[in-house]
Amino acid sequence: MILGQLPDIPFPYSGLAEWVACLVYILVLPRRHSIIRSVALLALGLLALQGMHWVRGLLPIMLWVPGMLVVFAIMHLLLSACIKLPQPGVLYITARAVTTAEFIAALHWQLYVFFRPEPFADSSGLKVSVLLMTFAVLAIVGYFAERRHLFADGSWESDWGAAVIALGVATVTFAMSNISFVTLTTPFSGRSGLEVFYIRTLVDLLGWVALYAQQEKHRELQLRTENATMTGLLRSQHEQYLLAQRNNDEMNRKYHDMKHHLAVFRAESDPAQKNEYLDSLEQAIKGYGDQTRTGNAVLDTILAAKRLLAAEHGIELNCVADGSLLDTVAPIDIVAIVSNALDNAIEGTRRVADPELRAIRVAVFAHGDFVMLRVENPFDGVLHKTNGRIVTRKRNSTGHGFGLRSIEAAAESYGGTMTVAFNDNWFSLRVLLPVANVVV
Repeated sequence: MILGQLPDIPFPYSGLAEWVACLVYILVLPRRHSIIRSVALLALGLLALQGMHWVRGLLPIMLWVPGMLVVFAIMHLLLSACIKLPQPGVLYITARAVTTAEFIAALHWQLYVFFRPEPFADSSGLKVSVLLMTFAVLAIVGYFAERRHLFADGSWESDWGAAVIALGVATVTFAMSNISFVTLTTPFSGRSGLEVFYIRTLVDLLGWVALYAQQEKHRELQLRTENATMTGLLRSQHEQYLLAQRNNDEMNRKYHDMKHHLAVFRAESDPAQKNEYLDSLEQAIKGYGDQTRTGNAVLDTILAAKRLLAAEHGIELNCVADGSLLDTVAPIDIVAIVSNALDNAIEGTRRVADPELRAIRVAVFAHGDFVMLRVENPFDGVLHKTNGRIVTRKRNSTGHGFGLRSIEAAAESYGGTMTVAFNDNWFSLRVLLPVANVVV
């Protein structure tokens, strides 16, 4: 297309810009297939985009918009085939990829036209040089910019509402940036060649910035919601810990009183009556003294409360722990890690059909230069995942599913890690904390 004696972007360059934009998001987001299959799909996508642009070049101007819609559909199919996201997310990413591609192509062509040695010269060497520089720089900048909030683990979310808004922004951006190439009779059309190129590049940049800002705001709101939920969970768990501590103290007092009662009953002169009282009292306090003494009062209290909860569901909780290794860990972090880990273990073990297999193993021990907390439990072999993350199986997910995230956040605050493993219907959660950060 010619506007004021200035050539417009060649179709092969437009197709390449669209392919590069798709590549950026495929590299950032979780892939659906292996690297080899992804490369094959990318090659097919490049051929499809170049082929469609070649066909579009043969069409009359009135079919330019339908032709571009087909191009965008190819981009959507390529992204759908390569990235592992639900459809609202793929549609959202397609809108962003379209805007990114438009900006890359527009900036490349504006720079080329500006730096041409003569007004009407066509320098292939300069064209390719500017293309390589512009495409490479914008692809790298786009990759690192998008990786800030489109995390590869899929923890970000995009619903239909966000996808529709992104499509609207992309549509307006595309229309306003290209309107001068369709007609000059609108209030928004440019009149001279370089002015038209400048308008297109600027509008495309603003569209990309608007979509980037939308994701930043969405991510900020999401983090606020998660933080508020996790803070509420931690506060609730801390309150449970305080309640469990009071119950633990009360239990110890009862146990102490019971010993005095036993002394009185042992002084009973009637042997039969004495033995009857003694047997009933021993039965009443059975298990009250079976408390884990790990060397850490917070850990002891949590284990005591969770052992009672596990016992209500016919689950045995076994623990071998050196609680002194956790002495410098903040109580609220111990509560976050241990309570969430045991709650998840109890919930998973409850679903095991065989009562003989319902047992949870807890261990805290030194492991080289680290402290290891390990919680292992059987489960029914069913795990629900979303974008690689284990999520709650409860129907109402609101307020649920943050347990593992809470454990991970608490561990990372000390420079540690959280890992999970599962096989043969056995689930293992491990929290590794550097000794330097937890031991005085």
